Amino acid sequence: MDIERLLLSEDNRFDFVNEIAAEATEYVVNDSDSYGGHRKAILHVISNRVNDAGFYRPEAYAESDPYKPGPSYLKEEFT
Repeated sequence: MDIERLLLSEDNRFDFVNEIAAEATEYVVNDSDSYGGHRKAILHVISNRVNDAGFYRPEAYAESDPYKPGPSYLKEEFT
């Protein structure tokens, strides 16, 4: 389950996005020290929605991209 399916399952996508943004803003206002770095309030709300739909997603953490090189990656330039 991804964000696109969540959007398609809603009657009014704009209200859905506004609800998620408002809920994420509440999280930051209530506990601003917990969010930042790898933990994002908007991902926390989306994780809750995906988990409520019956699919597992780690709570509030950005998932790493397996195709993005890590910090030890050295680009080789061919000359």
